[in-house]
Amino acid sequence: MAKGRILGTIVASAMWAMASQSALADSYTNLDPLEEPNDALYLGAIPFDSSAFGETFTAPSSGGTLMNWTFVADGISSNPLYDAGSPGNLTLVVAAWDGTSKTAGPVLYAAPSPTFFNGTLWDLGDPLAKQGQNYSSLTWSGINVDLTPGGSYVTFLSVYGVASKDTSAASGVLLAGSASDGGLGGQLVFTSANPDDGTGRVNNPLDNTAGWTATGGSPQSLVYTADISVPEPASMALLGAGLAGFAALRRRRGRA
Repeated sequence: MAKGRILGTIVASAMWAMASQSALADSYTNLDPLEEPNDALYLGAIPFDSSAFGETFTAPSSGGTLMNWTFVADGISSNPLYDAGSPGNLTLVVAAWDGTSKTAGPVLYAAPSPTFFNGTLWDLGDPLAKQGQNYSSLTWSGINVDLTPGGSYVTFLSVYGVASKDTSAASGVLLAGSASDGGLGGQLVFTSANPDDGTGRVNNPLDNTAGWTATGGSPQSLVYTADISVPEPASMALLGAGLAGFAALRRRRGRA
């Protein structure tokens, strides 16, 4: 009985340790509180906007689980010469990335419902506009996407399919950009809202035939924070030892 209690304690301790570690996460970010981010292009459903803006990234060599993701927006453009926009719905999607220019495979995560973005309106063409003072964090929690070690992925904001009976898709959303990739080796990519067929409809960013475009310059990346949880090897080893010992004890009892 004493051995059984000891092994039971080992298993329980290991499971508690794993649960504790799963609540912890490595945070990757290129948000510098001492540096004003650049603005990237516009996200929105009006001409010259993009139906999706995203950040590609490479999973850590140990893999892990993508728990939370945050993008940063700097408001909504109000100048008609610079694609005046309006508040509205947008959403977050995580998908595999082919490593060059397209999403690959099925959606790994899609926000269960659109998020309404009501950013501050300001004039991009006004030299006196207080750019950088109206930043808003757009955070999604509980993503829980298991990442393949070294795998390629993209997390993106989209206005495709988010309009409802009462709320239109957001337009003219100014997303903050950075010269740093935040430690995950990715870059800013976007796909056009309007296809070349002249219909004015919004492209589905998950259409694998629609290529994405990288900025290739400044900003290199969108400002983001990603929380990736990785179980500690010691916890895994402890759980394995406990389970192996528990199985051995069961076998001995069965022979008695």
